[in-house]
Amino acid sequence: VEDKKFIGTVLIAQGDSTDYHKGFGPANVSESAINSVQSGYLIGSVTKTFTAVGIMQLFEEGKLSLSDPLSKYISLFPNSDKITIQHLLTHKSGIKNYTELPDLASWKGNELKPFSLLDKVIDYPLAFEPGALHSYSNTNYLILGIILEQVSGLEYEKYVSTHILK
Repeated sequence: VEDKKFIGTVLIAQGDSTDYHKGFGPANVSESAINSVQSGYLIGSVTKTFTAVGIMQLFEEGKLSLSDPLSKYISLFPNSDKITIQHLLTHKSGIKNYTELPDLASWKGNELKPFSLLDKVIDYPLAFEPGALHSYSNTNYLILGIILEQVSGLEYEKYVSTHILK
């Protein structure tokens, strides 16, 4: 905290007893408010881990294959027959990352359904041949979340809660 390398909230608890709970650092870069125990935080890419675990569980159960083409689940993308689940998991699909779209600022922060986000990237050509390169893409994991729901028959939150967290 003193070196300004930590911004966040610390909670130390055991059972029902809270031993320590305090917020540190600025709550917003443009404001002088300080984080508190009530501060909320964006979870960023933490959900990618849960998505990957869910996909791998479905693979272990024989419900999907890592070599399945994207077209088996979503055929909206050009070359979706060449993109595999493994390409999506390893960021090797070539699909445009929706967080790099030029109009991001105009819709960022709005609650958009997964297919609404896909609509924003669908017309972009693949950046490279699937499997040829690596390029981090939030869109890949958005698609994997959709596949997880389709194959499991559960909403994403219910799947994660039931099959991973519990």
